[in-house]
Amino acid sequence: MSFRLIKGVFAPRLGRPDGDSVRFKPNNINRVKGLKGKKIKIYKNSAGERSVQLRYEGIDTMEKAAATPYSSDATKENMKLIGGPGNVNQPDTTGYILTRRGGPNNRPICFVYAGTTSESDGSSVYLDVARMKQSVNYKLLLRGHAYPMFYNTLFADLREPMADAVVRAWQDDKGVWAVDRTMTGVTFSGEASLDDMPPIFPKLWRRLKEWAAHKSTLNGFIDWLAAKNEHTEIIYSAHDGQFEDVVQVSGNQVWMTEWPEDLKFRSQGT
Repeated sequence: MSFRLIKGVFAPRLGRPDGDSVRFKPNNINRVKGLKGKKIKIYKNSAGERSVQLRYEGIDTMEKAAATPYSSDATKENMKLIGGPGNVNQPDTTGYILTRRGGPNNRPICFVYAGTTSESDGSSVYLDVARMKQSVNYKLLLRGHAYPMFYNTLFADLREPMADAVVRAWQDDKGVWAVDRTMTGVTFSGEASLDDMPPIFPKLWRRLKEWAAHKSTLNGFIDWLAAKNEHTEIIYSAHDGQFEDVVQVSGNQVWMTEWPEDLKFRSQGT
């Protein structure tokens, strides 16, 4: 799997970092141009610093609005893994990314690494499983700070060990998995119920957040999901369907019928 290596510094101070995203200042901003997929958005501040907002490949963390410590825990761990003390105002740290394409929100979808490498900036490198396991992405999964979020653009050879890391974190009750309710269900009673909802698959939480802007019950939620037409494949059975196929509602309870690591979504960029 060939990826473009881009060197630079992680600069949380330039944006709003979270558990699966941070600002990155490439040493050569031209390195982010010409990637597959969407054109990358380049930010420029009053000091002339140019940066891009990263989107970590294969993972998803809880939204900042979720009222548990798990979102902030993921952010702190991310900040530590990129080489800092663990806060959003930490100094810039040296690192590099491996990327192939831009995502729907015009961010490089990438594997993230702290530190340096002797490889040339902008070079094409082969990403094997051993190197993938050194990424911030993989470490966040293994430590239970992130959920898997697999798209069809992620190679199976890399996806499978990432899924294994999720299972290991779940077996050890690490991070979110100690209290996750994705498969057992949560109670929804309108927007206020999201404030103290236990951790669930972030994609489902976001859909509930959208729904809650207009509705206070789950009546019609599945039909609304169906209208969004979000292609979803159950990996182990190769069953093609939509996101609503793996979501169940009964009264004011909602849950998923498949584990997140068993799902693959179609990228909007494909």
